[in-house]
Amino acid sequence: MRKSSAIGLASGCVAAFACVAAFAIGPRSCRPPPDGRPRIALVELTTTDPESLRISRSFRLSAEGESEILGMPGRYAESKGEDGIDRLLDRDVKVLAVSLADEKSAAALIQKAKDKRIPLVFFALPPRADDMVKWDKVYYVGSRPGQTGTYQGEIAAAWWHTHPETDRNRDSVMQYLAFTGGLGRGAFPLRSQASIKALADAGIRSQALAGESANLGREEARKTMAAWLAAFGGKVECVLCGSEDTALGAIDALKAAGWFKDGKTIPVLGIGAGPASLEAIDKGELLGTVLDDLAAQGKNAYGLSLALAGLGAIGSLGLPITDNKFLWVPCRKITKENLNLPASR
Repeated sequence: MRKSSAIGLASGCVAAFACVAAFAIGPRSCRPPPDGRPRIALVELTTTDPESLRISRSFRLSAEGESEILGMPGRYAESKGEDGIDRLLDRDVKVLAVSLADEKSAAALIQKAKDKRIPLVFFALPPRADDMVKWDKVYYVGSRPGQTGTYQGEIAAAWWHTHPETDRNRDSVMQYLAFTGGLGRGAFPLRSQASIKALADAGIRSQALAGESANLGREEARKTMAAWLAAFGGKVECVLCGSEDTALGAIDALKAAGWFKDGKTIPVLGIGAGPASLEAIDKGELLGTVLDDLAAQGKNAYGLSLALAGLGAIGSLGLPITDNKFLWVPCRKITKENLNLPASR
């Protein structure tokens, strides 16, 4: 990952440079903030991670009509270098919000915000614990690390205990395949580890037959799953997937191999609750998934930023601040039993 970067114009920026940067921070970026509207800097340090981009989009939508956002897309951040953050923080910014893509970038950002006494809100990826304690105005908004994997493992465990036929070789060990890879954020391997721990906590021994840690799209996952089925055949008893695309790709391969008809089924678990995943649950092809509520994370990251800017109370956000640092947005299990609940849509 490239070094952390940001954009911004010096307080005395000239009009020519403002025009060049307008596409990144908006045509009014060199004017004073409108009366009563705080200026919040939104720094996005990735252009490739769809989860991070969805959180940022929710942040922006939440701010419409209420705050002036100095936004910075990832490509512009990469082109400007680290001095860009200094210029940005001189723009009468009340809060700095950062979509973190590499935890190693956090320390420098924290130091710069601390020097300017500007509160800093991270989202998408949490900084390291030793960086979070470097200043009392550093916060993180997101789901608890590993919670999606824990919930995924709990769904799989409940199925295993109530469907003994899943143990096809009767050895009391769940043989599974795992897609653990994902874009950008380092939480994906942790999800898989948390899933296996949840199985163990439920008294279930497990064995990995194969795993794939690379980022895969749906078609790539289908091909990988087809190869695994050719290699392991009837040994497979569960498929754990770290994203929607890998779960759907695994299902595509399983269907081609004759699964999900005539009562032949296998538990496939995913992460994410897009329309295709919900449809697969409804059809009985996807046992369950976990909603990592990215829209709520963006909304709460903005709400915390607004409170830190002096417009609102942190206590009114509806979620507690843990250790004066972390605002944890809960994940949600989705199975056929709760598929039609409003929270699942």
